Amino acid sequence: MKTNRNHQSVPLHHKLETLWRDCRALILIEDWGKGSKPDLDSVSGVVKQLSLIDPNSDAFRYRRTSKGEISAKVVKHIHLGNFNSVLVWTSEWLDGVICQLESELGALDEMRSYNTP
Repeated sequence: MKTNRNHQSVPLHHKLETLWRDCRALILIEDWGKGSKPDLDSVSGVVKQLSLIDPNSDAFRYRRTSKGEISAKVVKHIHLGNFNSVLVWTSEWLDGVICQLESELGALDEMRSYNTP
């Protein structure tokens, strides 16, 4: 792990399931999902399914793994219409969480500016 300017750990990997576990915990703590646990569970289900076929979250980005093997060998067929609708919904839900986070961070910055000479 690398640390950012605030000395918080920043993961140096793309493993979606691990990243989602940390993100989900923050969403629950801060209630950025505004009580929509069923939606959070749906996103978790999507992440789990993607992680089953792409544990390192790189198979859909690269044709071959770092070991030279064909990526996503497990995937024989994908129903692109369903895949698209699920990922569009998931992306839009996460965008909503991001908007709420950005709004709260903006409010914190504004409050800090009142206390800065």
